[in-house]
Amino acid sequence: MPRYTDANLAKWVRMPRMKICRFALLFVDSHRAGLLFSAPFVYCFAMVLTLHYERRDVARQKPNALRRAGKLPAVLYGRKQKATPIVLSFAEFDKVWRKAGESAVLTLKGSAGGEIEALIHEIDRDPVKDTVRHADFTVYQA
Repeated sequence: MPRYTDANLAKWVRMPRMKICRFALLFVDSHRAGLLFSAPFVYCFAMVLTLHYERRDVARQKPNALRRAGKLPAVLYGRKQKATPIVLSFAEFDKVWRKAGESAVLTLKGSAGGEIEALIHEIDRDPVKDTVRHADFTVYQA
């Protein structure tokens, strides 16, 4: 079996912004989704999906005005973090949501420089236009 380097595997799969992690295992079924078998290592690919957000002032920034400006109102909450209203770029969120769905861990980068790992908890859609109106994120704590 040919040996693959990390660079060759990333080119072969042709997916942008990937992290390659190695696990030392003796045998793995090579037909599993997302895994490539290469003699004592298994390569598992995980997409690095990031969204940029800003904190939202609830009193001054109304949701309908934000939507007209191409922004998406959202809420970020978790077990040890109180609910924080945030604003995302609608186009950026839509692109990431189509790739990740609701089951992938996303990295949210704040305007202040902090990074938070979160899951998309719930999405509210407009019943007529079928566009996303609001998103809820749950902070992921390993």
